Amino acid sequence: MAGIKKAALISEAGWKGVRELSLSLLKSGFPVDIIIKGSVDKEVLEIITRPEGLRIRAIPKIFFKPWLFFYLLLHKIANDLKMIAVSKEDTKNWVKRFGFETQLLTETAKGYEVTAWK
Repeated sequence: MAGIKKAALISEAGWKGVRELSLSLLKSGFPVDIIIKGSVDKEVLEIITRPEGLRIRAIPKIFFKPWLFFYLLLHKIANDLKMIAVSKEDTKNWVKRFGFETQLLTETAKGYEVTAWK
C-alpha cells in the first residue's frame, strides 16, 4: 500500500541548496522531509518558515547514521519516497544500498545543482 510520494533531502554540509530545492519540490506538490546532520538551536528552528508539507529534522551527529538507517528502512517498507537528494557522495553511495535512486545536491553560487538519476 503506497502512500503519498515525498522527497527526502539529507544535508550534512550547509543547507541553502536544500532549502531552495525543497521549496521548488513543494511547488510541484511533493511533501519534503529535510534531514540535517547535527544539532540546530531551537530558536533557529522556530524562526524558519515551514510551508505546508515541509518537515525539518535536526539529528545529533552521534545518532545520525542509526536514525537515517531506520528512516530509510521504514520508508522503503512504506514505499513512499519519490526522491532522495544528499549533500555528500559517501552518503549517496550508502543510501543507494537501500535500493533508492539518489541524487547528489551541490550548492553553487546561483543556488544548487543536482546530479542526474543514477
